[in-house]
Amino acid sequence: MTTTRVLGIAAVILAVLVQTACSYNYTRSFIRPTYRPTLFNYVAGGRDLRVDTVGNPFAASADQQSDFGAVVTALMQDRNWGARTNFTATPGESARPQYRVVVVFDPVEPAPYSALCNGTVRTGPTDGRIRVRAAFCETVSSGPRVLTGVRGNLVPEATVESPEFAALMAGVTRDLFPIFDEEFDDHDCRLLLILCWSGAITR
Repeated sequence: MTTTRVLGIAAVILAVLVQTACSYNYTRSFIRPTYRPTLFNYVAGGRDLRVDTVGNPFAASADQQSDFGAVVTALMQDRNWGARTNFTATPGESARPQYRVVVVFDPVEPAPYSALCNGTVRTGPTDGRIRVRAAFCETVSSGPRVLTGVRGNLVPEATVESPEFAALMAGVTRDLFPIFDEEFDDHDCRLLLILCWSGAITR
């Protein structure tokens, strides 16, 4: 095999890896200073945790599932740090009602995490990448407040059954419930980080 052919094959593999790595990205962009990893175990360890899904970027697709909220919660199962929990849109008696997760697709800006917890966020068609925003919310005497928040995006060519969408939701779920406060960082592009950070993706 000639050197030129080897380099050509390597270039193809590299291009595939870049496309796969940069087809989605996510980052934790809010964490309440009082948040502690033990809080999630208290809230949801061995319990149901309510998840409200708002918006559906795949509504017009032929392969759209009838219950998009069920698809989202299924992709979240066993993806969090800490105790095992049951993410569900229909929590039972085990759930602590003052806590919930809100996942919004293609929010209309401005869409702060507080709007997710307050139930005032709106969704609508957007140009370019599919956007997702998620918040872990707690209701206290003064009203709902944000504990943690994660945002991300996905290439518009993705489908509800694509591995990129599954990977995005897995990453959003992990970052929504951090183990350590110092984990406050980005997790963009799991492969070829330098290439991705150099401009292959945008937030």
